[in-house]
Amino acid sequence: MEYRRDRKTIRFKLTHYRILKHNRVNSEQQKIEVNGINLRALNFIKLPVSKYESIYRPQRISNSPVQLYSAIFTFEFVKHISSQITRGNKETPYKIGIISPYRIQADVVNKLLSQYFQPENITIQVGTVHGFQGDECDIILALFNPPPKISGSSESFVNKQNILNVAISRAKNYLFILMPDESTENINKLFKINKIEKIAKSDAENYVSYESNQIETALFGEDKHIEKITFSTPHQNVNVYARQEKVYEVRSDDFAVDIQIKAIE
Repeated sequence: MEYRRDRKTIRFKLTHYRILKHNRVNSEQQKIEVNGINLRALNFIKLPVSKYESIYRPQRISNSPVQLYSAIFTFEFVKHISSQITRGNKETPYKIGIISPYRIQADVVNKLLSQYFQPENITIQVGTVHGFQGDECDIILALFNPPPKISGSSESFVNKQNILNVAISRAKNYLFILMPDESTENINKLFKINKIEKIAKSDAENYVSYESNQIETALFGEDKHIEKITFSTPHQNVNVYARQEKVYEVRSDDFAVDIQIKAIE
């Protein structure tokens, strides 16, 4: 599976366990890092998932899977990358794409980013796989948040080969695959994503994997920082909000999610 526009080539490589590689030499890439953490062409970031803990719990809103932690993590991570790219070059246009299989997850990330005053030379596009057909970005974050119950069905969006092919083939320089960590229940049933990582590992020069708490420590100086600055609760029939104490205050039910942000730097 190579980063080419020929989608048949991409699909053939994935199906036959060939090789996953980017179509540029390393010298052509603008180097980015996260406070000392080395980022490579193929980056896997493992996300904590829990059935019961609020921001780590996969849920459905309007029947579309959402996980709040992965949305907020992605937002904070993209802010950092954007700042670093601009610090090195304020003139050259740069495009970052964030792709999720699920509409509501993409909408949550997009709404968060709408509160961020992004640098003029950086374009950030957020959408579902279908919205990215034909588009390419310098950096792609493929956000594979799981549904509440992970199924081994090939009909599940996180196991559909055409969805995965589109998501990972949009990157020109850097690909980040954000996926559930190894302790997630039924992680073995995400057989297509696991296959992609197996292929990526064969390219030792360009593959790297991190737990998201390692990235949080690099960004904020402590792991579980996002958990500490986030308050999440279900919607109530009557809501009275006093002074906001957490950076992120989240209220959700089966039909909507509201996020209040205390401060954005």
